[in-house]
Order: sequence, then C-alpha cells, then structure tokens
Amino acid sequence: MIFGSRAEKFIGANTNEVQQPDLFPDDRIGQLDLVKATLVKQYQKHQTKLNLNHPGRSPLPETLRREVTELLPTEDVSGLNPVGKEVTEMLEYQPGELFVKQIIRPEYLKPTEDGLNARRLIAPLPALPLPKAIAGSSLLTHLLVSKYVDHLPVYRQLEMFKRQKVEMHYSTVSGWIKESMELVKPVYDLNCRQVLNSDYPNADETTIKVLDKIKKTNHAPGLLLGLL
Repeated sequence: MIFGSRAEKFIGANTNEVQQPDLFPDDRIGQLDLVKATLVKQYQKHQTKLNLNHPGRSPLPETLRREVTELLPTEDVSGLNPVGKEVTEMLEYQPGELFVKQIIRPEYLKPTEDGLNARRLIAPLPALPLPKAIAGSSLLTHLLVSKYVDHLPVYRQLEMFKRQKVEMHYSTVSGWIKESMELVKPVYDLNCRQVLNSDYPNADETTIKVLDKIKKTNHAPGLLLGLL
C-alpha cells in the first residue's frame, strides 16, 4: 500500500493528502505466545544418473565369407599353449562381394626366469585406416569411388549392401567417408600443387545434372575431378 503505484496508495478522508499508516500501531509482537511449532526437515537434492546401455556394434553376418589371417608373436612361443585369442573383424569389399577379413592373434603367457611371474605375449595389430571402425581399406576405397567418381549416393550404396544381408547405418557410413577424406587430403594437396605448377593446366568441365528443381543451373565439378 505504501510503495505501490499511485493508484494503489492508501487515500484517507482528505483526497489531497496521502496517508502512510503506521505498520506497527501497537507494540505487541513480543507478547505473542507460541502455540504450535512445525519442524521442517532439511531439503537435500538428489541427482539421479541415468545409465543407458549402448546397444553396441551389430555383429557381421555369418553368411559372409571369412578371410582368416593368424598373427603370432615375434618372440619364440615354442612349448607354450595359448590361453586365449583376440579376433578382429573388418568388413572388406571386392567387386561384387562383401567379405570379412578376420585377424586372429593367439595370446600366450610366458613365465619369467624366476618362475614367479608371467608375461603376456600377443602379436601387435596391424595399422588400420580407421582404428575404431570395422571398415577395411578396400571398403573405404569403394565407398569413395562410388560416391565421388560414380556419383552414387550413400543411401543407394546401403541398399545394394542390404541385398548381401549387410545393414549399416547412414550416419556410420557418412562418418567413414568424412574420416577417409582426411586420410587422402595430403595426396590431394600434393596433386593440386603439381597441377598448378604445370605450364598448361587442363580441367574437365563436363556438367552434371541435378534433380533439385530450385537449382536451374548444372553443377560443373570438372576442376575438382580434374585435380583428383
């Protein structure tokens, strides 16, 4: 009533004078008796962590042909029996066929000279183009050539793979292609320098029609294709 807007202020009998009433007309606050008290428990905020189990990588179909390679440790393992093995599978491609390249690395435990301890012996895994992907170098090459040379979209390639009972997610394959382009970038940069340093550069300016009705002009990726 006191600090509100002008229309909300208390108006006394005299409209020309704004009265400010006494907030505590009788000093009786100290004379109040406590009738009932309620104990309020301390509030504690609990944060719930939701754990989502990742479905993991889909297993490769058993119907695909397996090309098995066994790698043994570089040290002598004569007289030792393997205690396990690590199996790495990569999806590879050759014209008209998807197959699995399987690398088997037997694991050995070799006792030390004192006989109290043992060392784990296993062959190192060969260098992979994309260490965290199941796509091998031949499959990645096929994806890049099909997309950028044959102009075959990714979704069409996936439909072709489905006919071989291999289903892959669009986002996964797109990620493979993006990371593979980073691998070939040094070769691309070197090729660009060689082309631009030549006396008479040439480019294939053949246009490629697109289905987008908004874009009335044709794409002309000739310079890019000429450099590649």
